[in-house]
Order: sequence, then structure tokens, then C-alpha cells
Amino acid sequence: MKTLKIYLLANLLCWAGFALACGSGPIYSPAGLRIFRLIDGECSVPYHEPQNVAAWRALVGGNPSYCDIYNVVYRSSISDMEQILKAHVAPKSLSKNQFAQLLCQRDELSEVLLTAKKCEQARENMLDPWYYPSHNDENVQQLEQVIETAKNHMSDSLVRDRYALQMVRAQISLRRPEENVRLWEDYVSHLDTANIMRKLMVDYIIGAYHQLGMYEQEDALTIETKDYYNNPNTFLSMQSTLKKMDYDGSYGYDDYEIERTEHIFKHYREIALKAIAHPGTKYLAQWYYTLAYIDDVLGDMKSSNQFLTKAEQAKGDEYISESIHLFRIYLDAKMQPVNDAYEARMFTNLKWITERLWRDEPYDDNLCLGCVSANYSTYYWNDMLRRIAIGIYAPKLANSGRRTRSIQVTNYAENVWFKKISPSYYTNEHSSYLFQCLDTCTSKVTIDYIAHLRSAHTPLDNFLNAGSYIDYTYLQDIAGTLCIRERNYQRAASILSNVPEDFYWSVVPGDPFAVQYRMTKDSCSTTKLQFAKKMMQLEFAMTSAKSVDDRADAQIQYAIGLRNSISDCWQLSAYGVGNPCFIDSYSPNTHYKHREATFAMANSLVNKALAMYTNDERAASAQFLFLNYRTIMEKYPGTSIAHRVRSNCENYYDFKLHNVKLPSTNDN
Repeated sequence: MKTLKIYLLANLLCWAGFALACGSGPIYSPAGLRIFRLIDGECSVPYHEPQNVAAWRALVGGNPSYCDIYNVVYRSSISDMEQILKAHVAPKSLSKNQFAQLLCQRDELSEVLLTAKKCEQARENMLDPWYYPSHNDENVQQLEQVIETAKNHMSDSLVRDRYALQMVRAQISLRRPEENVRLWEDYVSHLDTANIMRKLMVDYIIGAYHQLGMYEQEDALTIETKDYYNNPNTFLSMQSTLKKMDYDGSYGYDDYEIERTEHIFKHYREIALKAIAHPGTKYLAQWYYTLAYIDDVLGDMKSSNQFLTKAEQAKGDEYISESIHLFRIYLDAKMQPVNDAYEARMFTNLKWITERLWRDEPYDDNLCLGCVSANYSTYYWNDMLRRIAIGIYAPKLANSGRRTRSIQVTNYAENVWFKKISPSYYTNEHSSYLFQCLDTCTSKVTIDYIAHLRSAHTPLDNFLNAGSYIDYTYLQDIAGTLCIRERNYQRAASILSNVPEDFYWSVVPGDPFAVQYRMTKDSCSTTKLQFAKKMMQLEFAMTSAKSVDDRADAQIQYAIGLRNSISDCWQLSAYGVGNPCFIDSYSPNTHYKHREATFAMANSLVNKALAMYTNDERAASAQFLFLNYRTIMEKYPGTSIAHRVRSNCENYYDFKLHNVKLPSTNDN
């Protein structure tokens, strides 16, 4: 006989209809937050501009000011240059510009600038996110004209270098890396290395080599031409790439992406090794730090630690020194054992990170309050606090048995930022890492944590509690819920008596003692406190009721409540099954194990109770709860319940009168 079959359908419906409500949680682990920070800033430094201005001054003659040249070269429009070239008159906006006046007398130079302006315009149009090429596209045609004009002037020794630059830029936008490499090797590479046009073309040629997979040539040209190991743009480019490529298993990369990511990290590792071996390298702290970071990503913590030690010994500015110190905190959190001595060090480390959290101002577009619970990036110091404290240290505390401290650290790291940006904003929902941490604990741990909040014992307690989210109603509701999950209903009732009846998470829509549960707007609501008290009464009746039938009734009601309390969407003993990967920083989600054990116990209690009845009418009524029609007709055919089945049940009609064999797995 198969009992409680209705739950299979109810649970499947609940799972399908309320998966998001029951399984809300952080999107990925804090371990996915980016720790690499090599240099301040995100944009390349335009340090070629002064050299370009100087080169234009040499070409045009006279002594126009830097600002005059800069305004014409970098800020004038196509129409400005067309007027200078065709009318030989400077436009009104440039009427007092000495450089513009000189260009009016030099058609060959104004034509170069006009070609450059047209090239820039077409390239800018093609970079627009709404740009979509069409047949006879005007931008493509304009770039083709730029290339043709440049080719026609390659015999003019005065301006051919500048036309070569425009040709390279146009071919970049037209995706012709082979043409750029050919132009470089046939002509541009033979120019003097001090030539500013050659310098401006280097980046494009390096990109062309990369597009063609010519990595050796790319590296050789980069190192040869750009003082690569000491160039700020090298660090900016490397920082941008490595922050995007970091992989920790949280993003569902396929094997190809993982292999590609590892290849890029190993590629930069080779460059960094060459940098520290190069006698002209000045910024050794940055390169050793990069090696430490890459080796950690590649899983070699021993090598990472060795390179980090060398980075600490090298001299660097305040920015890289802070990055190195933070990486030391991070690496020690991974490597050091959890004990009292390390806890004292971590106390110092958390204060150090928090000082910088409050010192620096995050960018306006990063002030995303919901980002913390979802584990999106906010800004560097808050990201690193969460990555180290929630992603590494708190799980190690939990695994070593220091559960209360683990909760404190998690709460602090998740909420201290709000003290800075929005003191009135907190969340008591169950998609946070604080809740995920509590949900893996026993009720005793949560109760101990509440006691720690009420009476701190150490300076570290005070420090962590001061930055934490504290809502005793929320925490007591969780503690009472965990007691329900542990079937300690007396303690659950005691704790939940302190939770207001209107507290949202303390209310369960529907009747938790009904076999056929439907969550509707018209459903009655039961508080967890009412449920706990009812379960206490049923426990007592199961052993103390006067008649065997009364004890059997109580046992069945108890089993129904027990099973409902652990099912997916009831929110009695769990707020939702969730997804195991949501809490991977702590431990595998134990809710599934609780559910399997509880289901087995509930089924066993029902089966035993059904065998206890002495009164046929009451026994048949109990069987009818679970739609066990066959059992009713075979064992209790003379009861009113059997008459009801006989009158209304098509299964009985088929089974008894037409001798249709029903599936053996069904009892109805």
C-alpha cells in the first residue's frame, strides 16, 4: 500500500509554480568578486599627445602655441577643415588660432587633417552600439576613400607617415589585420623609432598580430617599442584583461572557456616572468604581485605565497602596497589554520579593510544596495571584505566548529557597508548570505548567536556586532523555524512566542494539517507558533489519548504536519529549498537530507497508525484521507465511507464490476 501519494503531486506543483519564491538566493559565491588591482584607473594615458603636437609644430613652421595646435588637431570638425582647405580661411571659431592661419597656406597639411577627421568620424559611427552595416554603407565607403587617399600620398615624404597612420586606422575598422601587418613590415617598421607616427601605429599593429594569432611577434613588438615592463598602459591593459578573465567555478564556464582562460593567464605569467628578469624593469612590486595573483588563480598557492613575499620586499607606491597587503590577508585566510592566534590577526585585518572601506568613496553608479546580497560587485573594498570574510574565513570558521563567530563575520561583512552609504537600509529577506549561513546551523547555534548579540564578550564581538544587521524578531523567527525543522516543538513555541503574529515570515498561508494543500489568496493563515503548539498537543495525544483510535488519529495528524513542515513551499521548517550552489561558501545544502529523513518518518508513522485502528469506520476515514480506495473496499466494505466510494468512484466501478486490473503501484 502506498500512502501520502497526494504529496507527490502537491510538491511537484509547488516546485513548478513557486520555484523562485522558494529558491531565492545569491547568484554566485563571493569568491567570484575580483581581487586583482594593479594600478589606479581604467583608461589609457594619452602620453603621445604632446609629441604629436610638437611634430605638427615642426611641420607647419612658425611657433604656434600648444593650445592652438591641440584645438585644431583634436577638437576641430570636418567642416572646419574643409573651409580651411577649400576657402583658405579659418572658420570663425578658429579666427584667432595661429595654427589654423598657418594651415590656410599649407594645403598638403590641411588635407591630411581633413582625411584624419573623416577617418575618425567613420570609425566613431561604427563604434555606436546601434550601428549596423548596410549595403553601400557610407562609413565603409568613407574609410575606403581614406585608404585610397593615403595610398595616393605614400610617395610624399613630408606627409606619408601621417597618411600611413590613417590607413592603419581605417583598416582596423574594416577588419583587415593582414593589410596592417603588411604595411608595418614593408614600410612603418623601417621608420626611426622616435617617429611619433610609428609610435602611434604600434598599438594597432600589436592588435593586428594578436588577431592573426601571431603572439610571438606581438610580444616582441610590444616589448621592443613601448618600454612595456614600465609602461602604465601595460598595467592598465593587463588589469582590465585579468579582471574579466578570472575564473573560480561560479559562472558555469564550459571546457573551452576554462581552457581559453587558463591560456590567457599562462600567457601573462610568461610576460611577468620576463619582466622580473629584465634588467630595466622598475616596477618589480607590480610584477611580483601579478605573478602571485596568477599562480593563486592557477591553483599553486605555494608559488603564489613565494611571489607575494617578494612583492612585499620590493618597493612600490601606496596603491600597489595596499593591493599587496590585501592579497596577503586573502592568501593567509586561505592558508592559515583557524585558531585564537589567527583570529587576533584577522581582527586587525578586518579593521584595516574597514578603514579603507570608509575612507574611499565608491563611484555613484556602483551604489547598488541589492548588489551585496546578490554578490555583484559594488566597489573594491567592499568586494574584498566580502570575498575574504564571507568567501573564505567564515566557512573555515564554520568547518572548524566556530559557528557563532562564522555568523558574526558573515553578518558584518554583508552589512557594514550599509552603515556608510545608507544607514536606514537593511534587508531581512532570506536571499542573503547571513540567512544562508544561519540555515546551515542548528537552532542551538542560532540561539547562542542571539545571546552573543545581547551580551558581547570580547572587543572582537563588539566590533563585529557594531557593523552587523540586528533584528531580533527576524533572528528569533529563524531560530524557531530551525527548532521546527529539528522537531523540537516545545523550544520552537517558546522562541516563537516572542515573534509578533503579523511578522511576515512567521505566517504560513494555508492549513499545515491538510493533506491536500493549495496556496491561494483565500487560504487561511497559520503562524509557526500555532503550528508548534499544535504539534506539541499531537505529540502528547499520540501517547496519552485514552483510546487506540484517538492515538492513531493524532499520529496521522502529526505525520501530516511533519511532512508539510519540510515540503518545498510551506516555509515552516525551511524558507525554501534553494539551490546548493547558493551556499557553497559554507556547506552543501542540508535541507534535502532533512526532507528525505522527515518524509520517511512521516510515511512510517502513517503506516503504523493505519494498522492501529480498531473501529472500521474510523479506519476507513483515515484511509480515505490518502485516497486508498482499494483498501477501503477490500478491508472495510460495510462502512459509510465504502458506500461513498461505491457511489462516486469510477475506479471502484472499473475494479469491482468490470474486473479491470488497476496498476499495482496505485491504491486508488
